[in-house]
Amino acid sequence: MASYTERVKAEISRWQAGGLIGPETAAVLTRDIDMRRGAGFSLGTVLAMLAAILIGAAVLLFVAANWEGIPRLLRVALLFGLLFAGTIGGAVAKIRGSSGIGEALFVISAATFGASLALIGQMYHLSGDEVQAIGTWGVATAIASALLRSPALCVGAVMLAVAWMLGTTSGFWNEHTPSAWFLAASLLLWLLSFWVNSPLSRVGVLLALLLYGTLFALVRGGSEMLSLLIALLSAAVFAFSVWMPREAARFFALGATLPALGLLGFYWGMGLVQIQVDDVAAAFLLAIVVFGGTALALWAAGRDNRRLRRLAYAGFTAELVYLYVQVLGTMLDTATLFLASGFAFAAIAVAIRRIERRFARHVEGTAS
Repeated sequence: MASYTERVKAEISRWQAGGLIGPETAAVLTRDIDMRRGAGFSLGTVLAMLAAILIGAAVLLFVAANWEGIPRLLRVALLFGLLFAGTIGGAVAKIRGSSGIGEALFVISAATFGASLALIGQMYHLSGDEVQAIGTWGVATAIASALLRSPALCVGAVMLAVAWMLGTTSGFWNEHTPSAWFLAASLLLWLLSFWVNSPLSRVGVLLALLLYGTLFALVRGGSEMLSLLIALLSAAVFAFSVWMPREAARFFALGATLPALGLLGFYWGMGLVQIQVDDVAAAFLLAIVVFGGTALALWAAGRDNRRLRRLAYAGFTAELVYLYVQVLGTMLDTATLFLASGFAFAAIAVAIRRIERRFARHVEGTAS
């Protein structure tokens, strides 16, 4: 099977042969593909990062296990030595072109810093709690990511920010809402993700905001309006990504992932509303909204987005299961809804096929 790079190059050659682009444009596109060929994580890079993390964890555990038998000054020297070795070694590795190994060493340095906070705080009996330590760890990781231009550290900073946010509330069942400072941290991490070129960090920030809204809604107790707001905002993100792609590429730069995240947020928000509703009639109404949103998402962006199609199929199936559980014992009503939904989707499918055929004929007529 041809690789992604080979398929794109074949398409570029086809476009040039068909007169759609000139030789200069084809050369620029081919050069760009060659430059980006090694941008992703290969299996070797992933294994190297895992190996480095395991080695670093083994060293930290060895130090912790022999903590009492090591002189105090040597303890500090070992921790800071491992911290600086990882940072400098990672920088050297990235300069030499080994980006994966460099990022792995940066991660080891960040992990060492977190362990140093705990061990040195214990050694000198420094005051503070775990949430403050995680916050300090996250801020330091974010600063290191900015200075070293490290995408891996940016992802780590996002994860630590989420852990800090979860630490500000004790769970779903109390009145402690997540800290509003997390919103400011999310904005800074969002800007940082562009500086270090880390799309995965932006995905993490969006998912973290979804979690923040979920905690806020559940902690408030019975807040259907907040849950509905999550669904509406997610639908707005989806619409923005589909109907304003240039602006979406500028502000999000997530490509086909953004519509899928918007649909996921829509499902999540509607699910939060549904678990708070006990009335069967309301459950049917919400199910119709979810089915309609699924059909609209598939019509608007499903043809060229496999990730979104899979998510839509999963969401559709989950909604059917929810309906079955919700109206268990009223099989006739469930069968009636399924039958009506089936006819509705069949009609929508016929309409979409006709629209796509007309669009294809229009494109062929324009090209000829």
